[in-house]
Amino acid sequence: MSGQDDDSSQNGAEAQSVLLSPIDSPRPPDSPSASSFAPLVTVVGFHHARGPEVESWFGVDDGVDPAADFGWSLLPFMALSDGAHASEEDFSYFTLLRPKTDSAPATSLFGISCTRQLDSSQLLNRPADVTRSTVQKAVVVIADTPQFFGMLRERLSIVTQAWFAQRDFTDSDILRHFQESLADEKARGAIKSDSDRDQYLGMSLRELVHEFKWQTLVLFKCCLLQPKMLFFGSRCDRLCMVQFSLISLIPGLLRNLQDCADPELDSYEKKLSQPTSLQSSNRSSLLSFMGLPLQIFGKGSFFGPYTPLQQLDVLADFGTKSYLVGSTNSLLLQQRDRYSDILINLDEDTVAITSTSLKSALALTAADRRRCTVPGRRGSGR
Repeated sequence: MSGQDDDSSQNGAEAQSVLLSPIDSPRPPDSPSASSFAPLVTVVGFHHARGPEVESWFGVDDGVDPAADFGWSLLPFMALSDGAHASEEDFSYFTLLRPKTDSAPATSLFGISCTRQLDSSQLLNRPADVTRSTVQKAVVVIADTPQFFGMLRERLSIVTQAWFAQRDFTDSDILRHFQESLADEKARGAIKSDSDRDQYLGMSLRELVHEFKWQTLVLFKCCLLQPKMLFFGSRCDRLCMVQFSLISLIPGLLRNLQDCADPELDSYEKKLSQPTSLQSSNRSSLLSFMGLPLQIFGKGSFFGPYTPLQQLDVLADFGTKSYLVGSTNSLLLQQRDRYSDILINLDEDTVAITSTSLKSALALTAADRRRCTVPGRRGSGR
């Protein structure tokens, strides 16, 4: 048996172990973001003539195409980020609008994709339409919450690596079993979160503060003010993680992102009611009494951890008043004055505020400065 076959067998065994190891989490009471949506798995490939396109779905009936049914024409561009070909493995995180149906209101869904490449010469059965030297594909999971994407990311990586190690993309049993395991965990309540427990998604808080130092407070204040925030970076995974780190700092927000995928959504505000009681020993009751989570993604707001150029019309729309988005395409830097009030360039470690009023609002107060280590300021964010 060849070394590649040994690696394939080892990866397959590891992937099988991942499929049979559900996320360990207690079953919680229903939360505002709870739904009956079962996680879907899809494959997006890059065709030499047609560009990025959806190739297959797992978790739906034969002949059903959720991308067509829900109007997800930009899904392939979200899953295969610009510049992903430069890395052996990269991840993209994005949001999708699930339109209103007869049985459910419009809401936000969340996608995570793992992109890899394979030398075409290594394929066991090379299709006639594969004319490029490498084959690029992304395995995508679409779920109704991003709360467990941190743990899901590792499983998705192992499954994608094992699928590529087969060197035969027509054999998709491992992806089918992966989707079935996710759907089973959702049905049993294994991938819901305790309503009293906050999930922190993104880079560690220590890394975030080390990376941005005193600018961390500036960025957090910026989120609360709801301007047009644009993050840029060549590594899509890190680009998205920084954004999730910021919104994770608002208690309970990750559990209440149902309105973030489209500026027209505002279901959270419509269902909001003033608390009539307070249990100081109950964290959930206490946070609710304090008005948390602060809903920064409501009517007129948008969240797109990775936003392809094809989605710029949403950012430029009159109804879009604020957003938190990320891009890996340097073309957007040339139009930063049009598309951002503040630009965070992760490649250059700079923060540039283009809005005069925002710059004044983000200036650190005397109390802020006493709590921050200001020496060695980075960027031009002040």
